[in-house]
Amino acid sequence: FFGFFVAAPGVPMADGEAEVRRILAAKDYFQILGLELPDVTVDDVKKAHRKLVLKVHPDKCQAEGAAEAFDELTKAMTLLSDEDVLDSFKEMWNSKERRQ
Repeated sequence: FFGFFVAAPGVPMADGEAEVRRILAAKDYFQILGLELPDVTVDDVKKAHRKLVLKVHPDKCQAEGAAEAFDELTKAMTLLSDEDVLDSFKEMWNSKERRQ
């Protein structure tokens, strides 16, 4: 049927709904992508983005907030896939860890 969307093959709709909720509740870009400092690389960012975009893309996921979650996911990937920005976050994290 036209206009009827289903989850990507192998991705149950419930997984997409759970990911949308998780992304919208995330406090930072690393949480959005499901990554943790300090051992994050640009490749990790890109892999996490590819995996999650299949679950929350508004054309594939009918969950409320899917478009917003997709936008947040894209922002996170765009920012953290810049090596200089990622290095800055790592430096801040390392500095915070040394103070504790």
